[in-house]
This record gives sequence, C-alpha cells and structure tokens, in this order.
Amino acid sequence: MARWTLLFGLFCNACAACEEESIQDFIERSEGTTRVVATFSPFSLQVFEGERLVGRTAERGCPALSLALKGGTSAERFHPPEEPTDDLAWLESTDAELQEDGSLLIPLKGDLEGESARLTLTSGVEGFIDIEIQFTAPSEQIAMNRICWQLREGEHVVGAGERFDGVDLLGRVVPLYFAAPRNYASSTNESHAPVPFFATTQGFSVLTETERVGAYDVGATDPDHLRALFHGDRLPLRVRAGSILDNAAAHARRMGLPPKPPRWVLAPQQWRNEHAVTLRNGEVVSTGQDRVLADARKLRELEIPGSLIWIDAPWSTGHNTFQWNRVQFPDPDGMLAELEALGFHAIVWATEHMNTSDDSDQQVGMPIEGSRDLYDRFAEEGWLVEGPDGKPFRFQWGRGFGGHVDFSNPEAVVAYQDLIRPVLEQGIRGFKLDYGETMRADLLGMDNRAVTFHDGAGSEIHHTRYSRLFHEAMIGLLKEIHPEDWYVITRTGGIYDTKNGITLWPGDLDNDFRRAGEVEADGRLSVGGLPAAVSAHLSASMSGYPLYGSDIGGYRGGPSTTEVLLRWSQFGALSTVMQLGGGGRGDTTHNPWDENLYDTEIAVPIYRTYSQLHMRLLPTIEGLIDQAVTDGSPPLVPVGVAAGEVEAAWNDEESYLFGPDLLVAPVVEEATERQLFAPEGQWFNWWDDSMIEGNRTHVAATPLEIMPIYQRGGSLIAMTDPRLRTVLPYGDEDLDRYGKTLWLRVIPGLAGNKSWRFDGAWGASAGQGNVSASQITTGSQTRINVNRSQRGRTVIELRLRPDTGPDAGAQITVGGATVSEVAEDDFLECIAPCIARGENHLLIAVEGERPQVQVGLP
Repeated sequence: MARWTLLFGLFCNACAACEEESIQDFIERSEGTTRVVATFSPFSLQVFEGERLVGRTAERGCPALSLALKGGTSAERFHPPEEPTDDLAWLESTDAELQEDGSLLIPLKGDLEGESARLTLTSGVEGFIDIEIQFTAPSEQIAMNRICWQLREGEHVVGAGERFDGVDLLGRVVPLYFAAPRNYASSTNESHAPVPFFATTQGFSVLTETERVGAYDVGATDPDHLRALFHGDRLPLRVRAGSILDNAAAHARRMGLPPKPPRWVLAPQQWRNEHAVTLRNGEVVSTGQDRVLADARKLRELEIPGSLIWIDAPWSTGHNTFQWNRVQFPDPDGMLAELEALGFHAIVWATEHMNTSDDSDQQVGMPIEGSRDLYDRFAEEGWLVEGPDGKPFRFQWGRGFGGHVDFSNPEAVVAYQDLIRPVLEQGIRGFKLDYGETMRADLLGMDNRAVTFHDGAGSEIHHTRYSRLFHEAMIGLLKEIHPEDWYVITRTGGIYDTKNGITLWPGDLDNDFRRAGEVEADGRLSVGGLPAAVSAHLSASMSGYPLYGSDIGGYRGGPSTTEVLLRWSQFGALSTVMQLGGGGRGDTTHNPWDENLYDTEIAVPIYRTYSQLHMRLLPTIEGLIDQAVTDGSPPLVPVGVAAGEVEAAWNDEESYLFGPDLLVAPVVEEATERQLFAPEGQWFNWWDDSMIEGNRTHVAATPLEIMPIYQRGGSLIAMTDPRLRTVLPYGDEDLDRYGKTLWLRVIPGLAGNKSWRFDGAWGASAGQGNVSASQITTGSQTRINVNRSQRGRTVIELRLRPDTGPDAGAQITVGGATVSEVAEDDFLECIAPCIARGENHLLIAVEGERPQVQVGLP
C-alpha cells in the first residue's frame, strides 16, 4: 500500500518544554519496497529499497536538474540531446521550496533568471513512484531538459531498447531516437527501437514516460554520472527500486504486456530477399512463385523444420497496392494452398509508403507507376502526412519516392485496411513491416522536421508514434480476420509499442563478425554483424520486447561466408524467433543448400542440427514467452545480469541465459574456442555432458559445428519429438502423434525439487492442457514425476556424466514396475513403457496422465 509522508514544519524534542526547533526539509513517497525522497536544500532525489539507498541524483559535478534554453538560436533548429551545443543557455537547480499543495517549486538559476520547475510525487503502478516535473519556461524556448543521476564504481546499466553496441550501456552515449544522417555506414544512428528505460546493478530503474526525443550519457562524459536528456517542457519519471530483473519485468508490465503469439511463429521461418522472375529471350522461364515453392519443398526434403515463409518485396503490382503481381505470382491461391499442404503459413512485406515514382524496373510484371492511383486517391482525401505547405510530404526511400499514409487519421486507417483485407482473407497471416523511420524528428540533423499529422502532434512525437500507429493499423485488421493467429515482424519499435505483440528484427546488419562501431576504411562506423545481432536481442529482451529474430547471415553485403551463416544459425536457434534470410538479389539466397554460395556438405547438416534444436526446444521457448506475456520476465538474460555483483561476468558480452536453465555462449568471431562465464551452479555441456562449475570463467572448445550450450544441474528442459517438422497440419499423419509427445531432458541434481510448467501439444493437435514435471535426486536415486491433464506419451531423457555412463546395472521402474528394454534405434517406435540406453543417457518412454519414473544408478 502506498504511503505519503510530508516531513516539514516544526519538530520538537521529546521533552515537555521544547527549546529547539528543527525543520525537516524533504518530502517522501513509498510504494511497495520503493521509497523516493526529494530533499529541499539542496534539491535532490534519493531512491531507497526499504532502508537501503540504491540511487540518487548527482551530489557534485553535475546539477541534479537542468534546463537548456535556446537563447539566441533559431526556434526551428534541432538540438540533438546526445550532443548539446555550447550556445545553449543552461539553468540549474539549487534549492527547492515546499508548496501548500505538497509539490516542490525548484527555482532554476543561471545566466537567465526567472524560470523554475514544479515537482510532484505520486504512487504509480507495478511498484513505481511517479515523479512529474513541469518546467515553467515556454516550450518553444526550451532546447532540452536534463536530470543527472549518480553512478557508483562498478555499477552497470542495461535497457534503452534495441542496442547494437553492447547490452551494458556504461561508457556510452545512447540516442533514444532514430536519426540521419549520422556516422554509421548506413548513414543513420541505428536506433530503430528506442525505449527510454534503464535499470542498474545497484538496484534502481527509471522510465521516462515520454514519446519525445531523448538520450542517455551513461558515464561517457563523466564516469560518475548518468545524464538523461529529453526534449520538452515536461519530465515524467517513473522510478522503482529492486533487482534488474524485477525492475525490467515491472517496466514491461507497466507499459503493457503483449499477447501470446501463435505456436507457428516460434517454429523456424525462411525467406528470400527477392523472389525474382527470370526471363530468357524475353520469355518467363521461372517465377517468384516457383522460388517460394521450391524453398518450401526443399525444406521438407532436407528435414529442416519450419512453419512460416515470408514473401518479401517486391511482390505486388506497385509497392503497397496489396495486389499480386501476376507475372511474378501467377497463381497465388494455388501457391498458398501448396504451402498450407506442406505445413507452412505465409506473410508478405509492407511499408507505410504510397509512391509517385515509376518502380516498374524493380521486378518483371510491375506496371509503370503502379502505386500512383493510390497516392492520388489518398492525397485527395487528405489521408497522407502533410508538409508545412499543406501538400503531401514526399520523401525518397529505398524503393522509390512518394508520400506516407497518415495513420493518426482514422479514415486513412480504414482505407489502408481495406487495401490489405483481400490478401488476409486469401490466407496471408501477417506482415513484415519494413521502414517506418521516415518521420524523424530532425531534418538532416539541423532543423525540426515540419510535418503535419491529423492528430495535431508533430515529428517530435511521431518519430516513434508514427511507426506504432502503422503497426496497430495492420494488427487491428489481423485480429479481425485471424484472431489470435497472426504475426507481425517490424524493424521499428519504441515506447508504447511493446504491448502490441510485434517481433523485432534489427534491419540491415553486416554479413560478418564485425562489431557495431568499428571504424571502417572511409572513417564511418560499421553497423555490426553477428555481435550486433546478439546485443540487440539481449537489450531488447531487457527492455520489454521478448520476441526477436535477426537475419541469419546478415543483410548488408549480400550473402555471408559459410562460417558466418552457421555461427549465426546457432545463435538463431537459441533466439525466441529463428528466421533464415537476408541480403541478395535475383537467385541469391541464404539457404544452406545453395551450392553457388556455401559449402553445402558442411552447411546443410549443421544448419539442420540447429534448426531442429530450435524446433525441439519449442515447448521451452513457448514457456518463456508465456511467462514474458504474463509477468514481463525477460526470456533472455545477459550473464552479467544473471551473475549479479560478479564483475567478471560483464566481460562476457554475448553469453546469456535462455530461461533459467540454459546457458548459451554464441561464437561471434572466427575461433575454435571461446571464454565464457558461468553463473552460480553446476552446468552440463549439451553436447558431451561434461560439467563446469559456476561463478567462474571457462574456456570452451568451439569447432564449427559447436556453439557452447549448458544445462543447469537439477533442471528439466521441455522438448518435442525429434521427428516434428512443423506445428501446422501436414500430410504425414504421424506428425499428429509426434506433436503430442512431451520430451523431458533431465540433468540429475542435488537433493531438491525442480519444476517446469507449460501448456499444450506441440503439433497440429491441441488440447493437451497443462503439464508439470519435477525431479528430485537423493544419493544414487533420481525420481521424476510428470502430471498431465490429458493422457499422452512422455519421454524422459536422463543425461549422465561421462564418468557415469548408461551403466547396465541401472535400475529403472515406472510406477514401481520394471520395464522392457529396446535398442536406441528402435526407441521412438517402442510401445511404452520402454527404455533404451545410449551414450551418456537413458531414454524412458511412458504413457498416462501421472507417470512416475525412478532410476537408481549403481
């Protein structure tokens, strides 16, 4: 329960005759275990967890609160918060004065006098204290505001949304808006999904609940201070004390939890950058439809699992007409029917643009100015974003030139939804939503972008709002036509978009092992390849985005090397979304069976192994997402966060926990070994069952076929039948049975109890209900209990250390009775109960709702 205390006025000693009077100069607000104190002289904010001070504004060297006025600069000039210029007039807080209504008046002093800020403390939700700071200066005179937080020695900071340059923000300047031009090789700042939230290892977090432009300077200018700078005359702070994981989950809950995605979204996905038409002597010899179906058939032939294929741009008569290019896709109904028969859904590419340019050279079959009629109609109705002259704002983008649908206009949303309705009714289940970044707050980094939206807000708000409204327009119709059975993957996100259930992909990463920010030959900074993909997933996970999938093999530069493709595949397998595709034109693919690009004798079996691993981990992945959409828990946790105060863990930038019981160490460079930090506990190598101790750094061998994965001792990992290739109906009737099998991979642990809970069947048949499982090991005895609400086949894979092995003397009982033994090659077809012994493991198959298995090792 919230507690409001005003400590001020006259306080007397306990004696009857009070001789001395003292003034307590602070106000305080508590919510749960969080307590925020605002002092008067000097003004400061202090954050407590109970009685422990976990965060505070700066004590010296940086004013607690500041306001920058534009002074003599142009009113139209854009002021980047990550690079405040010297010509701003800064006003700084000193003392504060208590007002009759319980708020604080904070005079701001500097070269210009007479301005102030008013601060109020109120109870928020999810354990946050809400701090509202309103500046009195006219908004048109304000360049930015700033609050300065103290950084302690050894403090680490995470959050800020999707970041390519490392999950730990310490020592970095972090823009919280997308901008161009900037000094990355892409000519942008690569801030596609900014979230104005951070959490620290000292135990406090801050959400700045604003859509305005902002930036964090996390000890870059001064190692003792975290400067948070934002545009606007209002600074809405939401402050919470607690662990990083608790604060990250609370932030996700506060901003709105996303819906749970359908199961087929979590199965592997595949796409090409272009489904091109091939001409010979002016005649069509192959179509984009041929390529889509060839890929789908090949995936099934090679036993590479998956349930979703994307159809990327261009695919329509003109960009965003949503009418099939019938030269490229002569029979879309037939194509979609065959995909469904093979166990695949399909999504298509879309953006917010309406072109006036002639795009017919982008694909055979696209007519001249194929989008022009739509542009003219939307412009006439006033459904496009407008410039300062009242005419449609037009801009050059990657696939032409034209206007932008104004998704803040309800009529424009309905009109756009009417365009997409036919393909959804035809069977398309969602969209890859590209771009969404044109409504930048600045014009070439110099002036504020002067555009007009129906809702009255400008680009200073729409730099993230616009893409969110675009996403919501598409999702709104998807929910109508495919309730709870749709998918949207986007390259943009931001505050208030986390609740929509989008999957992030990081856009166009490099096709190699470069780290974000490496200086290239021309002096610009690299966007980053595989290391950037890992960083983006981890930072997004800690910022409220549980669903994420990067282009396996990258995008910039076209196809990658075989080694990069496979290392990226390994990381993709232990991502919440695994998607294969990337840069390249015409027949160029990222398909591991492409003999023109990859060493297929190596690429196919290794890619198949890891895509099958992702498919087998589907119950675990679904369980992690279930938890994320229920309580906001991040599905991926950097080892630095997981290890708490252990400094060595922060040196391992790419390792992470995939849920509580899997430790993953992606290989992000050319290497046959890598160092990794293991958090507390005993960890067992997924591939050879060797054990490492936690709270220390280890060296792991990493031949090309191996990405280090470790399972926590005493844990159960839920998996699918190894024969499952899709979670959608497929011609092989046995898939129905495969999908009903629950497979538990068990590492015997110390005396104690471990449980894992999840829902559903893993194939086409649903309705399996709740399942819980636990194991307890005491001495040489391991007992596994499974509780299913419906009958079904359960397989227990009991992993044994190499020095133990599947000893023939092991005593195995099911429900107290001994069971028959079969060869491991025959195990999948044996009639339960049955067992098989393999290298370093025992396999036990049982049937029923509540099977009990006991294993005694000599």
